[in-house]
Amino acid sequence: MRQGQLRHARTYYEQAIAAATDAKGHRLPVASRALIGLADIHREWNDFDAAEKLLREGIELSKQWRAVIAAGGYITMARIRQVRGDPAGANDAIEQAWQLTVQDRATEFDDLGVAMYRAQLSLAQGDCDAAQQWAHERGLDGEIDLGELDRSEDYLKYHLRKYEYLVLARLMIAQGRADDALAILDPLATRMQQRSRMRLVIEALMLQALAFQKQNDNAHALAALEHALTLAEPEGFVRLFVDEGAAMRKLLQRMKAEGRRMKAYSGKLLVAFDTTKNFHPSSFILHPLSEPLSARELEVLQLLATGLSNKAIAHKLVIADETVKKHLKNIYGKLGAHSRTEAIARARELNLL
Repeated sequence: MRQGQLRHARTYYEQAIAAATDAKGHRLPVASRALIGLADIHREWNDFDAAEKLLREGIELSKQWRAVIAAGGYITMARIRQVRGDPAGANDAIEQAWQLTVQDRATEFDDLGVAMYRAQLSLAQGDCDAAQQWAHERGLDGEIDLGELDRSEDYLKYHLRKYEYLVLARLMIAQGRADDALAILDPLATRMQQRSRMRLVIEALMLQALAFQKQNDNAHALAALEHALTLAEPEGFVRLFVDEGAAMRKLLQRMKAEGRRMKAYSGKLLVAFDTTKNFHPSSFILHPLSEPLSARELEVLQLLATGLSNKAIAHKLVIADETVKKHLKNIYGKLGAHSRTEAIARARELNLL
């Protein structure tokens, strides 16, 4: 999940749920964490019905194991309710999450995590004052020291600060302090890239785009958004962008209108802004591969896209013609293609080329 590999995460969650199901089909309480995690993936993919069903089961099961696990479920529920035009319900869900973390005294981490999401929800509801109060309480209203991200001995700051900085950047953009936001987001994106935390890289780039737009710097805004969309499309991120509201909608419309490279994906995301229509999630996300391509299959695919014949590919890779045919058969099967043209088109959709 932290690496932004939503499809692999879904597979692991589903395997965990299956392993935590007894012979009679009953879920064991330990399945609650995986159910809530899987629900958040479906929320990200705009599949709210599936997400809510998983949340109900996960939250109920958590009561039989460790109740505080449900806090993450209530946060996901709050996000869904906010999008569905129920801010009061969203606030109620956050309050339920808060009560669970307050009652659980094992660690302060959960308490601070809920407080952070509450601040982000406040921003989504237009309450900058509440978010500013949170920033003050967390010591984020003064000079920012991004070196905190490198000090692993301070457990809370090392693990939580990177997320808090993203909420802080949203607050700064809302307050018209785009310069301050960019001063945080650029080094944050670099650090997260170095740590392969692609989910955070995508979010930082997306927020950079909104900050540049606030400065009326459309060229840099579109470049940052294009970079974020390029990283996000293979895993089908939807709500990460759409939840940012009208400012993101305007930027995606510009992206589509100017015919930039990610205009097709931008168009899909724009559809997700209309919450009055019941679109199937497949309208927004690419269907995952049943199995990822191997390194050698990717090499063959790259050469295939250049127009080389089977014989030429074999010569280039110093392998037998029959081996090339075997690789192509595997590639076609994994991509759900029946010809070279279909395979190349499908690979481009998935950003494999």
